[in-house]
Amino acid sequence: MTKPPEDHPRLIGIRTKTARAHEHGQALHGLIREFIKSHPQRVSYEYRKQPGEHVWKLTSEPPTIPLDINALIGDMLYNYRSALDHAIWQLVISNDRVPSRVNQFPIFDDQRVYRNRRRQYLSGLSAGAIVAIDSLQPCNGGSEGLSFLNELGNIDKHRHLPVVFVNLEQINLAETPINIEMHTGPLERGTEFLIVSCPEMELDFEPTFGIAFGEGTPVEKANVMDVFRAIDEAVLDSLDALASHLTRG
Repeated sequence: MTKPPEDHPRLIGIRTKTARAHEHGQALHGLIREFIKSHPQRVSYEYRKQPGEHVWKLTSEPPTIPLDINALIGDMLYNYRSALDHAIWQLVISNDRVPSRVNQFPIFDDQRVYRNRRRQYLSGLSAGAIVAIDSLQPCNGGSEGLSFLNELGNIDKHRHLPVVFVNLEQINLAETPINIEMHTGPLERGTEFLIVSCPEMELDFEPTFGIAFGEGTPVEKANVMDVFRAIDEAVLDSLDALASHLTRG
């Protein structure tokens, strides 16, 4: 199948939205990197001979995360969501129908609820486009990145999404018979974020601090940028799946 041209009139507005989301993503990545770099943290290491534990602890006060980061997260979510809704609008037009306020891109984790809303949201779309959208739904095995977009976007409509300062570096010693306790939640001064029980082994661990989503989100403790990479992939894959329907006629 020939891929539709990027400059097709029905795709331009959609691509503009995703391009804007990418711009916000680059800005967010740079802001987080600069924030972490400008707030170096003090970490202590202690070996406890009894019971043979290596312990890493945060000894400085974690920084306050600037609201600019929350705002950029909201901007990215809005543009990704808007790109999908623009696609639905254009799909109605490509089917020689008139779109209305009820049209929007559905994202559902529950098949029963999806069946109840499907007819309304997808009114005016061709049968082929509806089948394609059915296959993209999380409740039908589609990408969880769409679920992240939907749930995070709904939260962001009413309040800033909670984000927290965490250690993102993982340690993998799965091949050795030792116990690892990794604190993956928010860090405070005095938090012991890594405890490794291994009395006979020398360990070299360097924490990597970053920003993760906080409590009350569907992606609690997940690296903010990792979540947005999943959302970006899900949105772009969805738009690619609909491109041939968007440019028909």
